[in-house]
Amino acid sequence: MLMLVQRWILHRILHTAEGHEASVAFHKDADIKRAAKLHCGCRWLIKLDVQNFFESITEEQVFKVFVRLGYPRLLSFELARLCTKVIGPDNRPLSPTTRLANLGRGPYEDAAFIDPSIPRRLRRNAPLIASRRVLPQGAPTSPLLAISQ
Repeated sequence: MLMLVQRWILHRILHTAEGHEASVAFHKDADIKRAAKLHCGCRWLIKLDVQNFFESITEEQVFKVFVRLGYPRLLSFELARLCTKVIGPDNRPLSPTTRLANLGRGPYEDAAFIDPSIPRRLRRNAPLIASRRVLPQGAPTSPLLAISQ
């Protein structure tokens, strides 16, 4: 049922919004030939896959997308809830870089699970936020919400 609701949001809301001028994918007028043409004649082509990309986009960022589209704040909040999932510190995948940066502070005390209103100098002993909401990998709405940041 959630997938059907997310598809409705994709087709009725996100596909009707103006896309970013640099975006050549994930919108209703996407054309693979047009996207490939941008790279013809280039000397180099670099292909990247950003690990945990969707999990780096928070519910607050998704909420702001809907607010920018003109939806009332309460409706934007509900739409953001429908398009995000909950993750907790214990099932958040961390990179070796993150673990190294947090050495001595505990493996999950990174910016994602510490209240951003706490000044940086006081974060070492700050309590962890129990969970947070992020874009899920594979949801129909995630690609368009990710590029709408």
